[in-house]
Amino acid sequence: MSQVKWNGERLAYLDFIRGFAVLGLLFMNIPHMGLFELGYVRFEPALVSDTVLDGIKAVLLDGRFRSLFCLLFGIGLYLQSLSYRKRDLDHASILKTRMLWLLLFGLIHCVFIWPGDILIMYALCGLFLISRLNWSSDRLLQRGKLFFVIGLVLMFLEAMLYWYTEDIITRDSATFSQAYDALLGPYRERLVIQAFVALVYILTFPILSLFYLGGVMLIGLGLFKSGKLSDGFTKQEVTGLAIVTALVSGVHLAMAIVSPALNHYLAMLFGSVSGLTMALLIWHWIVTSRLFTSTQAWSTALKRVGGMALSFYIFQSVIATLLLQVFYPEWILTFTQLDYFVMALVCIALQLVLGFVYKGIFKQGPLEYMWRKLVERKVNAIVRQNGASTAG
Repeated sequence: MSQVKWNGERLAYLDFIRGFAVLGLLFMNIPHMGLFELGYVRFEPALVSDTVLDGIKAVLLDGRFRSLFCLLFGIGLYLQSLSYRKRDLDHASILKTRMLWLLLFGLIHCVFIWPGDILIMYALCGLFLISRLNWSSDRLLQRGKLFFVIGLVLMFLEAMLYWYTEDIITRDSATFSQAYDALLGPYRERLVIQAFVALVYILTFPILSLFYLGGVMLIGLGLFKSGKLSDGFTKQEVTGLAIVTALVSGVHLAMAIVSPALNHYLAMLFGSVSGLTMALLIWHWIVTSRLFTSTQAWSTALKRVGGMALSFYIFQSVIATLLLQVFYPEWILTFTQLDYFVMALVCIALQLVLGFVYKGIFKQGPLEYMWRKLVERKVNAIVRQNGASTAG
């Protein structure tokens, strides 16, 4: 099995895929940016457009972008470790500092902007991965698969718990009305709730998040080290990934049509399996087609957005929560899935334009710049310490 080669330069295909992933996340996140705890609440009777979009999500969207981000995160952490090692720096200490600052960004995002934050879990996963970055590709893949399966089992048990204990919520239910009224209440009350959500994320991380997220990251890093994510998969491997994706997505699609209520609880499980296999197919297609080498404006914009994924991830939350919670909360009462889909498309177009223009002027996104400067203090301290040791 060949090992991937890296000369220290920024990999354009990673920025391309990262841009694709961060923009695609908006399709799944935006219905939750109004009423986070409920997400999209169905009409009764169900709308035809909702059923159609449920099918589209099952086949093309659920879990795809989340899986791509997990794959990218573990690989990014590994490349950063190589970069620090080339400079003879204590990579583990610096990476821990990076993850702690990312954790702080996530806490601020979760408490003050939107409680659907993923940065908290990514930072905690990053702290878990640091000591495992030197593992061989085979060991990473074996441990990643084990973690992934455990994560799916825990996900299924959680889904069944909610299925048996929760009632189905529709637009005309009291629960929906109460959640909407709470949204219109004082902001300070939401801060308390969102701070509690952040605490729950941290406390439940070892059970509800580590195995699934960590498993995907370990699998991605193992595949990257083996060269699969830079060279592409074999025809047999592509066929296998396509079969699994089609089978699981097919079951997901059937359930979305036949039993939307049960599908609501099992969507995360189905999307996590087909999401990972389809994410790997998307990755393979982008790498082997050399799509990221295009010099067309859309490709350049996508890579520039990918180079500022942290800034745009937070930007999405700011824009969507301002629209849905501050300026036009009444949209929550009437919006269908199609309305949210169109809103996501408009926001994606805006981000592509902003990314293209901004990165043409500045080298880094604002949050990327801030993050780098914060970590540089740790880097400079280690450099000074190394210098003092050498002088001594």
